[in-house]
Amino acid sequence: MLHLFVFVVLSFNCLCICFFRTYKWMFQCVIVCVDKCQWAWLCA
Repeated sequence: MLHLFVFVVLSFNCLCICFFRTYKWMFQCVIVCVDKCQWAWLCA
């Protein structure tokens, strides 16, 4: 089960959404961009 933990706005059109996986006690992050985002690597 995934729970939305936090999301950070990296730029005007790019988001980093992090989920917390309770059964493994780890974070899984997904980068969502509307267009090219030069800051995407910060969340990789």
